Amino acid sequence: MMKVMKRSIFTFNNLVAARTLSIAFNFKHLVQRHFSTQNTPPLLLKPKEILVKEKGSYIEINYEGNKSHTLSAEFLRVNSPSAEVKGHGFKPKIVYGRRYVRIIGAEYVGNYAIRLIFDDLHETGIYSWAYLHELGENKFSLMRKYLSQLKSIGKSRDPRKNTANTAKASI
Repeated sequence: MMKVMKRSIFTFNNLVAARTLSIAFNFKHLVQRHFSTQNTPPLLLKPKEILVKEKGSYIEINYEGNKSHTLSAEFLRVNSPSAEVKGHGFKPKIVYGRRYVRIIGAEYVGNYAIRLIFDDLHETGIYSWAYLHELGENKFSLMRKYLSQLKSIGKSRDPRKNTANTAKASI
């Protein structure tokens, strides 16, 4: 609810400023409410450092208070927050054949996320600090779910192997 000003002249700029303030307050309130139900202080979500290890096969995320998460490149790739993987608002796409994918680059996005670039040239996923924290906290259950989904559609984590015999058979 917006407070009414005592002046009779209410300019457009005042209306915009009041609306912006209202939106900012509501967003702050929603963030506080979300984190109060999650029992995770917002300051702990921002990593102290993110290290790409073993030639891009995994990342190590270190937080204040000696907490850390280790996430494989495959796990990050198949759980990418990109629209391509999430399904453009429809059914999410199950990414398969990425067992050996590597991270070849990483870029900070503002002060809230990181964009990872994989060697399969996927580069549209922007991983917010909150999403990385969620992945780290739930990596075992998410990986079990992913493996179950792969099994149900008859796909594998391994990339397809193109051999000479399969190439000749398709000609």
